[in-house]
Amino acid sequence: MPIYPQSPQKSDRELWENRIKGYAERHVENGQAPDTKSVVDLFKENEFNVTAPKIGEIYEKEYYRLKIET
Repeated sequence: MPIYPQSPQKSDRELWENRIKGYAERHVENGQAPDTKSVVDLFKENEFNVTAPKIGEIYEKEYYRLKIET
């Protein structure tokens, strides 16, 4: 029986971070200014014990990365 490599699956934490990055993407696409406070408020209660400053960093890093590309 052949063995097929499994594609790596994203962890729950990665999926959670991708949700934060999704907000950054929508804000850039819609021409909105960064809204770090709202995103932090949405995600500050989390099962990964990620702090508010780190959530803001994830969001802003993605926001400005996308902003530079457009």
